[in-house]
Amino acid sequence: IREDTRRAVLAGDAFYLRADPGILLLPFDCRPAMRAARHLYAALGRVVEDNAFDSQTARAKLSLATTWRLLVRSIRASPSESRPPPAHALRQAEPLLEAVSTSG
Repeated sequence: IREDTRRAVLAGDAFYLRADPGILLLPFDCRPAMRAARHLYAALGRVVEDNAFDSQTARAKLSLATTWRLLVRSIRASPSESRPPPAHALRQAEPLLEAVSTSG
């Protein structure tokens, strides 16, 4: 189970970096929430990693100070968001982006 957890945490890190440029394509008012989720889940992954990928007996938990720091960080775009997203990713995301932009 630890090996599966390790692979999931490392895969998550790669997905977060790939997804960052797409955050700028979302409506302005939902970007901080997407950034917050990205930063909080990545930080939880670090906790799991620090616990030797033991996700069964050790609970992944962030301190209140860390949570607040990440929430404040989520207000502004990160440098990794400025990379252009791959064109194929944009085509695949068009239905989702359309649904989000017209649901308000």
